[in-house]
Amino acid sequence: MALQAQEDLAGLVLLAPAAYPGDRAQWWTMLPQVPLLGRLLMKTLTPLLGRSIVRDSLKDAYHPQPLQEDYAQAAEALWTRPDRIRACASDDRSLDASLKSLSERYAEIRLPVMIVTGDSDLLVKPQEHAYRLQRSISGSQLIRLEGSGHQIPQTRPESVIKAIEMTSSLES
Repeated sequence: MALQAQEDLAGLVLLAPAAYPGDRAQWWTMLPQVPLLGRLLMKTLTPLLGRSIVRDSLKDAYHPQPLQEDYAQAAEALWTRPDRIRACASDDRSLDASLKSLSERYAEIRLPVMIVTGDSDLLVKPQEHAYRLQRSISGSQLIRLEGSGHQIPQTRPESVIKAIEMTSSLES
């Protein structure tokens, strides 16, 4: 959005951003795309493995904080639906191509940008994404949260609010 319609935005607050392509496609993302067999595998494997895959992914996302059980249960119920699995798999498979094309244009962003990252993020390594992004966007600021992982909105909501307030006080 910032690259297509900067004039419509006052600023950006990016939380644990995946900003650059890498080698992060999950093994299961190809299954939903296999004709006929994919649907059969999803119906067969989802009840057996789906909840465990979601829970393991969330443990990594929350690391080093403990996984919030109510969030885990809601995510398991939502993310193990066949339509959600297909959508998530499609997003995961197309992410690198999108990031490749977007990352070539980050220097064009002229908005106030606040990048918030957890120093213990296992999913989106801060050094490979947040720090690099901050160097690419002129005038952007980086907030590094000690002892935090990827799930910043759930584990550090006060930091999200502070970042929004700081961004809204910046002039573009």
